Amino acid sequence: MKKTTYILICMVFSIISMSAFGQEDTIIQINKSDIKPSNIYFQADTMPILHCEYDGNYLEKINQFISHNLKWPDNETDCFGNVYVQFIVETNGSISKIKIVRGLDSCNGFNEEALRVVKLMKSWTPGIKDNQKIRVMLTVAVKFII
Repeated sequence: MKKTTYILICMVFSIISMSAFGQEDTIIQINKSDIKPSNIYFQADTMPILHCEYDGNYLEKINQFISHNLKWPDNETDCFGNVYVQFIVETNGSISKIKIVRGLDSCNGFNEEALRVVKLMKSWTPGIKDNQKIRVMLTVAVKFII
């Protein structure tokens, strides 16, 4: 009985120690050569900046642009909320792949108006990562608030 208990304890400790050796602290580093023009990033060292007459950081400029260009859809007075529009700022400063990721489907014209306003944002300074222009995906909230 003692021998069986001893063997069992030894086996448990050896299994535990083996699993500890299987653990590695690995840090994955991305080399500059891994940054490809076709990749899409959600974060950049320098985020894309909208070219417009408004001041502020990239988010403030976007919000000011939207609020100054947004038109309330006709015949809709009881609806309000946010339409979330996603798009990619390309390396040449244009935008592409514009789509609604969450809309106000019960409110006529709100999704269409949000898309219209985002499509007006034609000129951008592209995002920068490791001193290279990159494609950056952004999602903005177009707010319809009374």
